[in-house]
Amino acid sequence: MKTQWICTVSAVCIMAISGMVFGDEQIKVSPADSVIVLPASPTPSQKEAADELIKHLKLITGTDIATAQQGNLPQKDYVFYVGIKPADDNAPFKAEEARWSVTPKATYLYGDDGKNQRGSQFAVYDFLENQLGVRWTEPGDKGI
Repeated sequence: MKTQWICTVSAVCIMAISGMVFGDEQIKVSPADSVIVLPASPTPSQKEAADELIKHLKLITGTDIATAQQGNLPQKDYVFYVGIKPADDNAPFKAEEARWSVTPKATYLYGDDGKNQRGSQFAVYDFLENQLGVRWTEPGDKGI
């Protein structure tokens, strides 16, 4: 059985064996039909954020999630944007601020990625912890 995501109207995601629910609409998303997309010229911290998302989604689902850069998007049913804001978010960032949002077609994980800033990394960690239930006992891979 494939593990799939469930999201409610409040954009709360948990891992489950059913489809993704957004409002009254049910959308089935499998990890094999998903892609992680980075900006065309990602910062080092955006690359690290994508690597963390890839690693943890594989641990959760057992599936490698494809990656791509913006402008070279493969045909996939669901997109995880790392370091890319949704079009409707025009608010300025505070230092290292992290934001994420879930829609029926995509999850956006982004933040202040300016010089020496890691907003997108913090967004990925927050999403993994608060929406997918990932917990770490210590920093690094030993703590997963």
